[in-house]
Amino acid sequence: MPIHLPRLIYNELAILVRDSSVLFWIFLFPLFFMFMLLFAFGSSGSLPQQTIEIVDLDGTQASARYIAEIRRAFAANSSTPGLIAAAHADTPVRGDASRITIPDGFGRSLELHRPIDVSVSYAQDGLGPQLVTRVLRAVSLHFQSVETGEPELIDVRADGRGSRGALAFVHYVLTGTMVMAMMSAGMTSICVALAYRRERNGFKMLACMPLGAFDFLFSMLAARLIALIVAAFVVVLCAQHLFGIPLVLTFGRVAQGSVVMIVGGTMLLSLGMALGSRLSTVSDANFVTGLAYIGLLFLSDLTMPLNSMPVNVANVMAHLPPALFVHTLRDVFVQADGLGQHWPSLAEMAGWTTLFAVLALVTFRWHRQ
Repeated sequence: MPIHLPRLIYNELAILVRDSSVLFWIFLFPLFFMFMLLFAFGSSGSLPQQTIEIVDLDGTQASARYIAEIRRAFAANSSTPGLIAAAHADTPVRGDASRITIPDGFGRSLELHRPIDVSVSYAQDGLGPQLVTRVLRAVSLHFQSVETGEPELIDVRADGRGSRGALAFVHYVLTGTMVMAMMSAGMTSICVALAYRRERNGFKMLACMPLGAFDFLFSMLAARLIALIVAAFVVVLCAQHLFGIPLVLTFGRVAQGSVVMIVGGTMLLSLGMALGSRLSTVSDANFVTGLAYIGLLFLSDLTMPLNSMPVNVANVMAHLPPALFVHTLRDVFVQADGLGQHWPSLAEMAGWTTLFAVLALVTFRWHRQ
């Protein structure tokens, strides 16, 4: 590392610390937002399941009638999730889903009045799978009585093998707030800083200094990466000591969570670079980053569960950069998953980072004109 880089990074950190607006959006606003969510919705309970997946291994008219009966029952029951989607047996159960599996030979067993096992599997234990199982048993009782006149052919059993505890609402809000703080420290801050320097012709002054332009740019990025990591841990400490949110902060969990934060933080910085690569005024940068911040806040499952969003749309939204970040952070930092279990998400975040970085380099300009 060149000897002048630590000094440049220190100067950038000093600029951030002296800017009260930056401090507000990085530290105070996320904490205030988290407090309001916990105050409004309470701090107990877990998130409801969002999706019911149906795997039909039989594919007969009898199983089709059974599925239609299931859809009608869940559509009429407001206490259970209303999003129902077909799924493949070889895909893992999503963390926010309960999967109903109709076995091969379902229709034939009905005709011959043989016992049938229908399973409800899930990745996260909680109230959602229990409600799904209870409603499905009632649906099955009615269906088999109509079809065969015998009420005890279909046995609905819950299959929670390998499942883990449901994500608590407080942990959901906490991790979403952490990513919010890192979006402010990363995406918003770097975009506005680039526009500010172009507006004041700050990059032109580099020609008078014995410094490389990319050294200066690297120091801006490194300082903000440090700031967003600090912001995340400030949110964690305040959540634990001020709001009483229970957290298990072992060395291994913190270390693996830090890796996710560095990968995700770098992605947010590259996004901010891409947004600010050509902006020449602070007002334009504030508008663009504000629009991106609000849009990603509502569409990335940060602090507002997307329970009513159609399944296909929700699957697309799950690949947005902040959504990838927060889902991986929840699984690793809160649910104690290993990093190896989430290498596809980490690789996808690295792909987003590369895409944004290339876009920023191709479109980047040093001066206003």
